Amino acid sequence: MNFGKTRAQAFDTMMLVISVLVAMAILAVLMNVLNSLNFNPNSAKEIMKTELKSIVTSGYGTSSPKQVEFKKDEYIDVKSVLGDAAVSESEVQFKCGSQSTELCSGSDAPLNLEDAPGTGSITVNKNTKAYVVVCGDDSKGKYCISVGRQGSDARSTCTETCLR
Repeated sequence: MNFGKTRAQAFDTMMLVISVLVAMAILAVLMNVLNSLNFNPNSAKEIMKTELKSIVTSGYGTSSPKQVEFKKDEYIDVKSVLGDAAVSESEVQFKCGSQSTELCSGSDAPLNLEDAPGTGSITVNKNTKAYVVVCGDDSKGKYCISVGRQGSDARSTCTETCLR
């Protein structure tokens, strides 16, 4: 008598369970695709680009130290941080904090930092966190992006290199 109705309810329930499982599978695939794209505005390169533009726009100054995560195999060069900042490549230089030599030098260092003005780059050998400070002076035509284990180290290296 009610056997047909119960059977129909069981079928509807199974269809609902299958629909949920399919939706979860689709969501997992989409999440994997979205995670592979870099939408992280807090990436090292994006923070350097934003801070450099801010300093160039104001003409002079030093950014506050910002902790960033450098991801293994990431490559950052002067061109990639210029963005639309009105400054030439030859005016921008990367620097490693004076108290952070283990961060940027040696065969086991997490970062390989080339500090030649205009052609400098940072190659990330292993995931690491560090502080970034950008400073510069338009009247000197010199802008620095300093990386250090401590914010104070990155800041002092930046100001000593570019502002004095």
